[in-house]
Amino acid sequence: MPRLKLLIPGELSPEQKLTYDALTSGPRGANMKSDTGSLGGPFNAMLHAPNIGIALQELGARLRFGTSVPRNLLELAIITIGAHWEAQYEFWAHARMAIEAGVEPHVVESIRNGDEPVLTGDEQTVYVFCSQVIHEHRASDDAYESVIALLGEQGVMEITTLIGYYSAISFVLNVFEIPVPDGEIAPFQRD
Repeated sequence: MPRLKLLIPGELSPEQKLTYDALTSGPRGANMKSDTGSLGGPFNAMLHAPNIGIALQELGARLRFGTSVPRNLLELAIITIGAHWEAQYEFWAHARMAIEAGVEPHVVESIRNGDEPVLTGDEQTVYVFCSQVIHEHRASDDAYESVIALLGEQGVMEITTLIGYYSAISFVLNVFEIPVPDGEIAPFQRD
C-alpha cells in the first residue's frame, strides 16, 4: 500500500502543477496518467516535493532520451539497478522496456532472480561496470577501460549518472512503498 496520497490535478498547488505539466508533457507523459489524472510510479511522489520533483524529472528524461548510450544498454543498466534495490515498480516498468530494446528475456529474468546473466559483448561490458559500481561503489580498472572503449568518456559519465539517478528513484519507490499497477505481479517477493 503506497504511503503517499495520490494527488489529482484539481488538488495541486501552482508549484505542483508546474511539475505535473513538466512530467506529463515530456516524452514519458503519455503513459503516466491514470483515469483520474493522478500519476503512477515515482511521479506522484515527485509532486509532493515539486521543487525536487521537477529537477528529478528533467534529469530522468535526459538520461532516458538524451544520451549517447544505446537504448538496450540503458535499459540493461536500469533493470540491474532496480533489481539490486528490489524496487518493484522500477524493475516491473523497465523489464518490459529492456525486452523491447533487445535485451533477451532470459537475461531480464536472471537479473530479477539475482543470478549472473549470460551476456556477451556490449551488454556484458555495461553489466559488469554497473554491477561493480552498485556493489563495490567503484569500477575496477578493467571494467572502466572496457566501458570507456565502448561508450567513450561522455557515455561513461551518462551511465554513471544513470546509476545514481535510478538508485535515487529506487529509494523513493521503496520508502513510499509504491507498488506495481493493480493487476500486475510484483517482480520481487517480500516477507
